Amino acid sequence: MTKEHEGHRERLKNRFLTEGLEHFEPHNILELLLFYSIPRKDTNLLAHALLDHFGSFVAVMNASPEELAQVPGITMNSAVHLHLISEVARRYYSEVISAPPAEAGKEDKLRYLGEKLVARSAGLMEENLFVICLDNSLRELSFDRIASGTPDELQIRTRQIAELAFKHHAPAVIIAHNHPGGIAIPSRADIISTLALKKALDAIYIRLLDHFVVAGDDYVSMQQSGYFSKDFMFSNHDGLRSEADYGEALTDEEIKGNLREIEEQNEV
Repeated sequence: MTKEHEGHRERLKNRFLTEGLEHFEPHNILELLLFYSIPRKDTNLLAHALLDHFGSFVAVMNASPEELAQVPGITMNSAVHLHLISEVARRYYSEVISAPPAEAGKEDKLRYLGEKLVARSAGLMEENLFVICLDNSLRELSFDRIASGTPDELQIRTRQIAELAFKHHAPAVIIAHNHPGGIAIPSRADIISTLALKKALDAIYIRLLDHFVVAGDDYVSMQQSGYFSKDFMFSNHDGLRSEADYGEALTDEEIKGNLREIEEQNEV
């Protein structure tokens, strides 16, 4: 590395220490980050190459290590370093949220978990499926991301969720997934797969307390939206019917029929 490049690195580091990142351009931030994984090369050109390849600073920071390493000059070591930054940031902002006291009510505890999920989903470019295992007091036993991909690829894996609950001796779970660039409203597929999961977990005495759908800084609770209510679970397109009338929940096809009726009523 030439003395000119060495001097540039020191100037950029000192500028950060004096000003923070407030007035840094995206390429300056990437250049500064790359200093620590590429100690003896000019990282300015690499920073610009990353932005040209991915299109934006956010896209660079959310790219996988394998995708980052496709850019000439970016080693796997540098790729892991860059990818780690956004993961650490999400983890930090989810854990800096203050947990409610043990004596807090159910709504406060669920609100805390919803806010934590928003932080953990920030900036994610693909859909991700999260599972939170809870004890009977709604204290968090584990927080896992178990899948990621496109909506077609992302599937609710009942066995994997059940295994996590058994591993942590959790009597209850909450699942969540994000809608990148969308709105926090469950799709028909979300509703059908969630109710099927609830039925499966009920059979092995694990309570599915909720399914949060996250988009941006917003989230929606499927439980609070009424999808877990008996009026929904035990009704079909012929009209609402009670559990006493049928003795058991509807099949998936009957749930789909109920969804069609709700959609038709909303269109009127």
